[in-house]
Amino acid sequence: MMRMRVGVGGFALALGAVAFLVARAPAQDYPQRAVTIIVPYPPGGATDLMTRILAEGLRERFKQSFVVENRPGAGTLIGAATLAKSGGRLVYATCSPEPEENEAVVAAFLAAHPAWRVDPPVGFPLPLDADGYLRTRPDRHGIDGFTAVRLRRA
Repeated sequence: MMRMRVGVGGFALALGAVAFLVARAPAQDYPQRAVTIIVPYPPGGATDLMTRILAEGLRERFKQSFVVENRPGAGTLIGAATLAKSGGRLVYATCSPEPEENEAVVAAFLAAHPAWRVDPPVGFPLPLDADGYLRTRPDRHGIDGFTAVRLRRA
C-alpha cells in the first residue's frame, strides 16, 4: 500500500499540518491513499498524544487512514524530511513569530538540502506573506504569534 508522509514536530506543527492539509482540497479529492504522520519524538509525550487525537479527527473527516509513526531523533524537520519522497511535502510551524525560530531554521535547512523549496499552497484560505509563509502576530491579528511554511521536495 502506498502511503503519504507528513512531518510533524510539536503541537503547533501538527496544527499547521492539519490546516494546510485540510485546506488543500475537498474531502472527495484528498487524500486518495493512506497518510502517515511522522512524529519525531518518542511515544507517550504531549506531541504524540495530540497528534493521535488530530489523526483520529482526520480519519473521520476524510474517511481515510491516518497513521501516526514515532521517529525520534535527527531533529524535527530533518528527521521528517529524510522520509519524504520526490514531490513530498512537509509543513514547518512554530508558536512563535521569531525569525530565528522560523526563517533561520528553514533557510539553514534549505541551504543544506537543495532538493527542497518553499511551496506555498494555491488557494489557501488565509493570506500568506510574499515569501509563502503563514504568519500571525498579536498586534496584527489579536492572537498569539504563529508561523508556518510548506516545503516540497523536488
